[in-house]
Amino acid sequence: MVGAVLVVSVLVCACQGNGGTPTLSVSSPPLRAPTASVTSASAPVVARDKAIAAYRGMWAAYQTAAETANPDDPDLPTYATEGALRTLVSGLKSIKDRGLVARGDIVVNPRVTAVEPADDPTTIEITDCADDSKSLLYRKSGGLYNDKPGGRRLIIATVKDIGGGVWKVVSFGARDIGTC
Repeated sequence: MVGAVLVVSVLVCACQGNGGTPTLSVSSPPLRAPTASVTSASAPVVARDKAIAAYRGMWAAYQTAAETANPDDPDLPTYATEGALRTLVSGLKSIKDRGLVARGDIVVNPRVTAVEPADDPTTIEITDCADDSKSLLYRKSGGLYNDKPGGRRLIIATVKDIGGGVWKVVSFGARDIGTC
């Protein structure tokens, strides 16, 4: 629900004129910031795990914030920064300004598609085919605003080590329904 609203709101801001209702939901995302602790795993494996955790965390935080249309949700900057954070906040403001909230799940299935540099990554690209078909917008009063379900859409995100082993999503782009 919130996931669908999330993608919809985010896409409304990121892709003006998209025509679709973007939504995203996150299944079982961690709600804590990635930390700098390193296990016995190699640097590329640790970086990949932290990047995916940041990506999942961003969508979980957005989904929670969309339930109340709160663009000031304190969890958003835990996982996102720069353009990604601006896009999420703008989408939430759009929902809030229209007196709406999001309900429903956005299901993400991220996979790492690029790592730079390969031996000690600081930037990771994630590709996802997110499903926001179960996420819808509702009026704050409780009535359904839009009964048009979302669907599967391609999302490409860039996640970076912003220092101290902390990874955050810095940018992402979501395509139209049916792009994956």
